[in-house]
Amino acid sequence: LFVCLFVYVFQRSSLMSHCTVPSRTGHTTGLSLNNDRLYKLTYSTEVFLDRGKGKLQDSVGYRLSTGVDVVLLWRNPDGDDDQLIQITVRIFYQKNTKIKCQQSLWEIKEFYSYQNEPVAIENLKRGLASLFQTQLSSGTTNEVDISGDCKVTYQAHQDKVIKTKALDSCKIARSGFTIPNQVLGVSSKASSATTYKIEDSFVVSVLAEETHSFRLNFLQTITGKIVSKQKLELKTTEAGPRLMSGKQAAAVIKAVDSKYKALPIVGQVFQSECERCPSLPEHWQIVRKHLQPANLSKAEAVRNFLVFVQHLRTAKKEEILQILKTENKEAVVEAKKLILGGLEKTENKEDIKMYLLALKNALLPEGIPLLLKYAEAGEGPVSHLATTALQRYDVPFITDEVKKTLNRIYHQNRKIHEKTVRTTAATVILNNNPSYMEVKNILLSIGELPKEMNKYMLALFQDILRFEMPASKMVRRVLKEMVVHNYDRFSGTGSSSAYTGYIQREPRSASTYSLDILYSGSGILRRSNLNVFQYMGKASLHGSQVVIEAQGLEALIAATPDEGEENLDSYAGMSAILFDVQLRPVTFFNGYSDLMSKVLSASGDPISVVKGLVLLIDHSQELQLQSGLKANIEVQGGLAIDISGAMEFSLWYRESKTRVKNRVSVVITGDVTVDSSFVKAGLETSAETEAGLEFISTVQFSQYPFLVCMQMDKDAAPFRQLETKYERLSTGRGYVSRKRKEHLVAGCEFPLHQENSEMCRAAFAPQPESTSSGWF
Repeated sequence: LFVCLFVYVFQRSSLMSHCTVPSRTGHTTGLSLNNDRLYKLTYSTEVFLDRGKGKLQDSVGYRLSTGVDVVLLWRNPDGDDDQLIQITVRIFYQKNTKIKCQQSLWEIKEFYSYQNEPVAIENLKRGLASLFQTQLSSGTTNEVDISGDCKVTYQAHQDKVIKTKALDSCKIARSGFTIPNQVLGVSSKASSATTYKIEDSFVVSVLAEETHSFRLNFLQTITGKIVSKQKLELKTTEAGPRLMSGKQAAAVIKAVDSKYKALPIVGQVFQSECERCPSLPEHWQIVRKHLQPANLSKAEAVRNFLVFVQHLRTAKKEEILQILKTENKEAVVEAKKLILGGLEKTENKEDIKMYLLALKNALLPEGIPLLLKYAEAGEGPVSHLATTALQRYDVPFITDEVKKTLNRIYHQNRKIHEKTVRTTAATVILNNNPSYMEVKNILLSIGELPKEMNKYMLALFQDILRFEMPASKMVRRVLKEMVVHNYDRFSGTGSSSAYTGYIQREPRSASTYSLDILYSGSGILRRSNLNVFQYMGKASLHGSQVVIEAQGLEALIAATPDEGEENLDSYAGMSAILFDVQLRPVTFFNGYSDLMSKVLSASGDPISVVKGLVLLIDHSQELQLQSGLKANIEVQGGLAIDISGAMEFSLWYRESKTRVKNRVSVVITGDVTVDSSFVKAGLETSAETEAGLEFISTVQFSQYPFLVCMQMDKDAAPFRQLETKYERLSTGRGYVSRKRKEHLVAGCEFPLHQENSEMCRAAFAPQPESTSSGWF
């Protein structure tokens, strides 16, 4: 069957002021067709999908080919620059149509075709017509074709022209979104080059190749590549129809067929219909059993969650109205007023903590003065919460004024503070470009602090130096002073510690864990803090944090509280951060009576901190290929999380034990499709794992000094990769290939500092075997 298109082309004598024009008889600016001649060409377009590293024969895709007839239908009688070209294409379609384009030497001025044709068919015509847009002189300009308004560069040779299109410059309306965090983001690149072979001012062949590739930044196995090629070759020329008369191209086209309409040359959006797809309520009934809390440690839960998210996007408004509710942006001004205004007005301790937690997540710059106020003037948990909220702000927000307040807190210039607040204030200072005097004053305080706080600060500085943190250069400068760096100051003993290490380290990325533990002077846990960070270049993501806090437990062992902590209520609790979001804290016990009931009836059963599903990565990209085909890139990542913690006390064995268990399931999927409505090819890749990380802190207070052993264990984890390639006709017939790989990542115990290893050996030393065989 035949499809005709008309291209109205006009020639420009100068696209750029610096153009050089080859000397050619009869035409000085570009391509030209001879009168009364029919040019017979062959045209093909093909597309390949793979992961970017495989062989061409391992790719999936398809090829469309056709014969093309080109004739000059009309030439502007006022000059020979403007031309109306008729292109007849034989494609599999049920209607005879024609396209006419107006093009400039050639720049396409107008594109004519029948209205109400399937958009996918129209786009294939646009892709062919766009190949006829070229110029014969070197230079750079902007052109509008099927790809949009793009910057193009021409390199002209004796009988060849190479056109390079900067695809990242193309202005075209396409849907898409991504996440702002670079660690979880997707990197992509694209290129386009078209080579024209010219003879007698007309193309004898055109070869175009366009590539699009992507990769997930932190997981290189999620990749994809699209290669799209077009080929146009002149086979023969023969006698053709005579030129039509007329002063304007539009009148000529109307005389040919009044049904032709001028249409945009830029590619248009079309959506493939999903047949036999379940409705949203039907799909929910299928997946709901997999999303129950008991199943959240399995990868299957995450897979079903991601599919359900995709279904939400294509569901009807009425179906999702009850699931998703949106507010206008005025999803944001009221929320700011609520948080900041509520924090300024309330005096209730629990309400203050609630607003501080909200501000800790919102990270509003306007909230910093309020955080400083509660950090310095607040009591106990309020002061500590405000200080930890400041810890989450980026470096530019921790100004000299902010650090002045934090220095006053650490050095207790105005009031006595708990050591959890003081150590957090010191950490914020040291993580945000500390000055020489700030580092010196903190170092000079070591040796004058309470025993365990002294040991903690010493361990913190040692960790900064060992792990080459940003403050390490300044710390080394200060340590050159003898008054600061001496044995007496750095020989303190105690159980508190701070340690940072690598979970994974590669040239482009790294995962780190940090564990710091602060004890009271009597050897009872005050705070343990476990953090996991993911780094990608200069970008970072706070993957998780689990903090266990305890206070006022000295009565258990008849010990004396530290300075400033004499009147603290007995309390133990846990809080967590998950992918940069502070979760609601959980209380183990609050008050002495609650403590004793827990001690006497303690079963060691864990308390759930959080269970949930998180949409971790969400990237969608719609591409208009210059061949006319539509491509889509979708990358999604989901996380199922289950964090629990427990505290065990044994007065009989004079031992306490804290356990924090992190169980996660992660599924990442990448989906690349190329669609022409009647044939579709796709590449689906995925990676998934189910992992567990447990932190155990054991304190034996049957002797003094207490024995403290910390352990951080990672369970063995399966890592699965799946790949599916397919080619499918609209009838449903097609080809499918599936591959699967799986291996077990061995479990391990993460190394901590040497003192911890020695204390663990002492705490869990094997008991001597008895040699007695009788009663005595």
